[in-house]
Amino acid sequence: MGLEAPSSSDISVKIFGYCDKSIDSIKLLIQDNNFSPLTKMGGEYTLVSYVNNVTRIITSPIGAIQYFYYFDGKRFSHGKCISDIVRDLRLSWVWDWESVGDLCEQENLTENRTMHNSIKRVPPGTILQFDGNLTLRTKNFLNDIKQQESSPIDADRKSTRLNSS
Repeated sequence: MGLEAPSSSDISVKIFGYCDKSIDSIKLLIQDNNFSPLTKMGGEYTLVSYVNNVTRIITSPIGAIQYFYYFDGKRFSHGKCISDIVRDLRLSWVWDWESVGDLCEQENLTENRTMHNSIKRVPPGTILQFDGNLTLRTKNFLNDIKQQESSPIDADRKSTRLNSS
């Protein structure tokens, strides 16, 4: 006896931000186990879906709508705010000193770190799946940008054309 695909009514989806697909079309893609298009939709979003005992968090390629998770090998939690995860799990605050240094020096956090040592940001263009085990599949959209060689002369020509119109 094989596993039956979940029905649309068995799938719960939350959208944080905005995207160019309806909840129903997102549910159909999830129902068909076709998650890749969900990382390539137009918009800035984080999708959180629940199907049976599987949680999936899917982020847009840019990742402007930040979302966070915690997993220590036993407990898993996620949410829009780090403080909610800390409160819900009754975690002690443990500073990520490298992140504090980055914030002081660069006015920005690097990679997927947060100010809490054990809570991470879901990377852009990621499908995070938790089914008792934690799996992250990330596609860095910057690797897909086509590069073309140019020279200062090309830039000057383009600038001249733009300024003369």
